[in-house]
Amino acid sequence: MAQKTPKKVLVHGAWSGAWAWDRMVPALAERGIESIAVELPGCGSSSTNGWRVSLAEYGDAVNAATEGDPAILVGHSAGGFAITQAACAAPTPHVALIYLAAYLPADGERLARLARGDADSQMKKQIKVDPFRGVMRLMSEGLDEVLYHDYTGDDLEALLQRHTPEPLRPGLARAKLTPRFHDTPKYYIQCARDRALSLGYQEWMCSRYGITPSVVLDSGHMPIFTDPNGLGEQLEAIMQQTGRAT
Repeated sequence: MAQKTPKKVLVHGAWSGAWAWDRMVPALAERGIESIAVELPGCGSSSTNGWRVSLAEYGDAVNAATEGDPAILVGHSAGGFAITQAACAAPTPHVALIYLAAYLPADGERLARLARGDADSQMKKQIKVDPFRGVMRLMSEGLDEVLYHDYTGDDLEALLQRHTPEPLRPGLARAKLTPRFHDTPKYYIQCARDRALSLGYQEWMCSRYGITPSVVLDSGHMPIFTDPNGLGEQLEAIMQQTGRAT
C-alpha cells in the first residue's frame, strides 16, 4: 500500500494570522508541496478577548487541520508552542516538527517566561499588555526595525498594520510534554540576524534537545516575507529528510 502523503501545516507566530504565510504557500507550491496555513483561535481575523483562548485550543486547531493524520508541522516564532501542543495532544506522533526561529519549550515552561529569558531580544520594548482585554499589543514605532529590518518590499506599512493583538492566556500556560511529542522528529531553522528572537537563544533552545539546526538563514525574524523562495528550498530539503516531501 502506498504511503499517504502527509499534510504540511504552517502555523503563524504572535500578533499574526494565517496571512503571515501568504508568500510561503505559493513558494512551496512551486516546489510541488501543497500546504495549509492555520489561523489560531483569537488571532488574525478572529481576534477576540484573549482570556477566552487557551493553549489547548491552539493545539486542537493545528490538529484539526491535519484531519487526524500524522503531518509535518511548521511553527514560526511563538507558533513553536502551538505545534508543540499539537504534537503533545495528537493521537499518534506527527511526521515531523519544524521550528522556524521558534520557541521550543522544555516541560513545564511558559511561553511568556521563556520569551522574557532572551536578554538580546529587542521585542520586549514593542509590547504593551492590556489585561482588561487579555491581550498583548504591539507598539508600531520601531517595529519595522525589529521584525522587518531586512525587508525590501514596498508594502512594509501595510504589513505592519496587519499585526493584531495577541491573546495572553496561551502564553501563560505551561507546556506539558508527552511521549508523543518526544517521539516526533524535530528540526530547527535558525535566523542569524534575528532581532526578535536572538540567534544565541535559538542555539540554546536547540542545545537542550541536542538538535543540530538544519540551516542558519542569513535573515531577520521574518524570512517568510524577506526570502520565501530561499526558505521554501530549505523547508523542502527538511521534508525530503523525513522521506515525505510531497
